[in-house]
Order: sequence, then C-alpha cells, then structure tokens
Amino acid sequence: MDSPFRGTGDLLQAARAKPGSVTYGSWFVGSPGHIGGAMLEQGAGVEMMHVPYKDMGQLYAAVANKELAWAFGSGGSAGPLQRAGKVRYLAVSAPRRLAGFPDVPTIAESGGPADFDLAGSVALLAPKGTPAAVADKIQRDVAQVLRDPEVLKRYDAMFYEPYVLERAEYVKELADETRRFGQVLKRLNIALD
Repeated sequence: MDSPFRGTGDLLQAARAKPGSVTYGSWFVGSPGHIGGAMLEQGAGVEMMHVPYKDMGQLYAAVANKELAWAFGSGGSAGPLQRAGKVRYLAVSAPRRLAGFPDVPTIAESGGPADFDLAGSVALLAPKGTPAAVADKIQRDVAQVLRDPEVLKRYDAMFYEPYVLERAEYVKELADETRRFGQVLKRLNIALD
C-alpha cells in the first residue's frame, strides 16, 4: 500500500494544510464511520470531506483504489484488503491497542486526539418488559459462552474481543454513547428519530 499516510498525524497534517480536501468515507450518512470521522475532525480541529457509500464493499474498494483517503473499518470488514496489502491500518480507534493488531497504534499514539474512542460493540437485546430474572440468566449464559475457548478462537480470527457487561453497566454505557453520538449527529444536522 503506497498511501502517503503512515499514521493519524500524517492524515491530520494533510487535512490542516488543505481544509476540505482530504476525503473519508462511510457506509452511509449517520453510520458509525461517519460519526467517527466527524468526531476526529472535531477533536483534531480539521475539516475533511465525507463521502457516503451504499455498502462497505464499495467503501473499502474506494480506499484501496485511492478514490478515498481513508475510512474507519474493522478487522472483519476491511481485514481481507488489509491482509492482501491493499489498505493500511493507520490506527486503532480505541483507547488501547488490540491483541489482533499489536503493531497498530491507537489514534492518540499515532498523532491524533488523545481521548479519541470509537470502539463499537454488539449487544443482545430482549423486548421491553422481559422479567429481570430471565434477562439476568440470558446475560450469565452469554458471558459463559464468551469464555469458551472455541468461541474465543473464532473471535480472534475476526479480530474481535469479547466485551461482557452486566445489564446495568451496559444500560449506562449505552446512555453515554447515545448522548455522545447524539451531540455529533445534532452538529451534523442529522435527525435523531
């Protein structure tokens, strides 16, 4: 991959030099990739151009073909192109490095905002009104499965890490993320409903 960007600092330096000229893509307006790009712009005090795509395949192909400067992606979504040498991971958008990519620095380590965090999660949800005892049992069972060595091996293959929280912890985290991302969506003038 012959991108001029070796890390987040290079990317942000280019964005500062020519505001609005560095492009980044996402898989749709209001997606985590779009929100993350807007958060990076705000945190670094730069202006870049967002280009929405219809699907992830088109998005990462555009980065690989140099039609876009960069995009957020996961080991599962952009990993095949990264392993083929078509894209380079500049940084991990979490507070710490990932076990699957120990040589990829965090955004802060590679010249970006110190407090940047765009880690994603997937949740198992039950209908409102589900009895607490049932929800607690489901949570315990899922936590047990996520400790299984075979399951952990599959997670590792996709470069994902199990993330188990008690229900109350997850509800608080979800409220915090909703507020944080809601502020970005409001700034971008994207409807919240």
